[in-house]
Amino acid sequence: PPGAQPVSVANFHQRAADAGQGYGPAFRGLRAVWRQGREMYAEVALPGDQERQAAGYGIHPALLDAALQPARLEERSGVLWTDWSGVSLRAVGATELRVHVRPSEDGTVTVTLGDASGRPVGTVEAVAARAVAPEELRRGADGVRDALYRVEWTPVPAPGQTADWVVLGDDPLGVADVLEEAGAYPQTYDDLDALAGAVDAGLPLPELTVVSHGGVAPSPDGAVARHALEAVTGLLAVVQRWLADERFAGARLLVVTRGAVATGPGDGAVDLAHAAAWGLLRSATAAHPGRFGLLDLDGDDGSLAVLPDAVPAVVASGEPETALRAGVVLVPRIRPAATTPAAARAVWDPDGTVLITGGTGALGRVLARHLVKQHGVRHLLLVSRRGRDADGAEALERELSSLGATVSVEACDAADREALARVLAAVPADRPLTAVLHAAGALADRPLEALTAQDVEHVFTPKVTAAANLHELTRDSDLAAFVLFSSASGVLGSLAQPNYAAANAFLDALAAHRRAAGLAGLSLAWGLWAGASEMAGGADPARFARAGILPLSPDEGTALFDAASATDEALLVPVLLDTAALRSRAADGTLSGMLRGLVQAAPGKRAASAPGTGPQEPDWAARLAGLTRDEQLHRLVELTRDHVASVLGHGTPKAIEPDRPFKEIGFDSLTALELRNRLGAATGLTLPATLVFDHPTLNATAALLLDLLAPAATTAPPPALAELDRLEEALAAVPDGDTATRAQVRERLQALLAGWSGAARPTDGGDEELDDATDSELFALLDDELDTP
Repeated sequence: PPGAQPVSVANFHQRAADAGQGYGPAFRGLRAVWRQGREMYAEVALPGDQERQAAGYGIHPALLDAALQPARLEERSGVLWTDWSGVSLRAVGATELRVHVRPSEDGTVTVTLGDASGRPVGTVEAVAARAVAPEELRRGADGVRDALYRVEWTPVPAPGQTADWVVLGDDPLGVADVLEEAGAYPQTYDDLDALAGAVDAGLPLPELTVVSHGGVAPSPDGAVARHALEAVTGLLAVVQRWLADERFAGARLLVVTRGAVATGPGDGAVDLAHAAAWGLLRSATAAHPGRFGLLDLDGDDGSLAVLPDAVPAVVASGEPETALRAGVVLVPRIRPAATTPAAARAVWDPDGTVLITGGTGALGRVLARHLVKQHGVRHLLLVSRRGRDADGAEALERELSSLGATVSVEACDAADREALARVLAAVPADRPLTAVLHAAGALADRPLEALTAQDVEHVFTPKVTAAANLHELTRDSDLAAFVLFSSASGVLGSLAQPNYAAANAFLDALAAHRRAAGLAGLSLAWGLWAGASEMAGGADPARFARAGILPLSPDEGTALFDAASATDEALLVPVLLDTAALRSRAADGTLSGMLRGLVQAAPGKRAASAPGTGPQEPDWAARLAGLTRDEQLHRLVELTRDHVASVLGHGTPKAIEPDRPFKEIGFDSLTALELRNRLGAATGLTLPATLVFDHPTLNATAALLLDLLAPAATTAPPPALAELDRLEEALAAVPDGDTATRAQVRERLQALLAGWSGAARPTDGGDEELDDATDSELFALLDDELDTP
């Protein structure tokens, strides 16, 4: 439209999904938008597979919805269109529309619709947009059963593929011996420093560098929490060293464990200390796609036999996690969990005592009220470090007491074994302990590179040490329920919480260990609870939404708790997933391997492999071919701008100034990693973690992408000079003592030079200067004749 300014719509649907309102393929008809003052103009069209349906409507509902989308380009929440008035239709069956949207002072908008030639189609005199919370768009509490998932280990074909192996350190699992027996003959180095020295000396960068991580007895014995802490902090140092050394930027570190994950009921006891390492490495993989891999062994001879050939093939396919069980290669996938109807849910013993750690915190209060109100629990033991001094503790006690419950609030750090033992010993015999809910925890959020051993210990103490104490001190109590409140970060990894992910992976393994021992055990790897500042340590809901995770209301969370408690699973993942956001991540190649079984990329596309692991969609190098340098840079500026807007939740990408430093527009270390990963997946490039800091503006980042995807053309040397380069190499190989050959070469060169320059062929004996010239002097003479530098 004359005088209007174009507005980018590239990331509109992603931003809508971030706000909790996802659009399916039929509703993605917004093609272009322009702004003129407060008014908006747009072109919309039905997707091709919907066009044939247009004739069956006055106006196709997906086309009408697309016509309204320009009015909410800058909205940061979901909307419902309400209070329609003055709706008229003058033509039917349209497949394309031109749209004019005019906002009114009363908050409504007027919409005028025309066909592709501008002829009138219809008008809406006024329609209002009402902001809605994500939970309003869902089906209610009975529908949250769709938010309960399990981790299923699935066999995958693994065609043989060789690889260059390197094994680091002590190798307690004997991986080097297995590889050598199979003929792989890995090289071994004491540590990463030794490997770096070998690379400097000319060793080709190995495809798989193995850290063998194991050797601690799997049974809890009072020291298991300490073993887990040592295992994670030791591995953290290796991971940070691996990431810090640019020499390893194109290689993959494979961490091998034995029995650290339960792939099914038959797996038995789990190596708890090294299970925590999986949470840490899942976070490393999330932050640095393509740089890490996880492999768990079972010790079976068949597994060891396929290790050298099967594992490289699976790793090369982009699978970050694998397990070998009886010679079969398994990969994990999140799948919907089967749930029990409400009428058959577990009954809590009203005569027993239920212990809740973190009982005076936000989540503990929700659980206590729910157990009393919905399950008739009459005896609660609420444990927290502050006890009755915690904010709201006395009010909670009065509230629950008014409902007929007996409530004991105790100040006790569950990580203090002796203090916890005293609290448990004081439970009255006439209302014995029948259930434990471990909901305590602490956070120390840091990106992986900045994480310290103290950050790990800060999180492990209330989570891991307390859980181990609860397990050991109640092992003989015949509990009906032992529920560990874990986090989805332990299953999916976390950019901001690798230490928290490691601690919760331990909890998941502890539940499996208890089940294998015939004890009650359930770990719930929760997604995001609403009220993040209280229940999720100040988590950023927008960041979770971009990852495809939406917040659960307290009612939804307790409904999922009930559904999970009625299952026979050791680990469940109660998380509300935004499938539209997951599909978007699958299409752009940033979806984690664990979630790949839930969605597929859009038709006609495939999920891109991890950066550096294979060709991507689209092929940006091909898309840039044939364009001028300025056009190439413009395309990459727009690509970068769209991803910057998505990462920052910016409603108007065009408003992002291309030369304004990223730091000034809100980037931090986590959003910097997220942008690096998005651009890496979009382009297929392996980009440094310091991308945003080394190239601190939109233009600078786009220029780097251009240099990597379409290096500036250099003038190729003329063919004659290229041939002379080859000749120089050949002459250098003639031995000094081979006087006959050297004489023949000299004669041929003299004749060649004389003929090329038009001079007479020299006579036998030739020019004394040429006779005595060395090979390099001859080429210098040729350069002078050719007038080349």
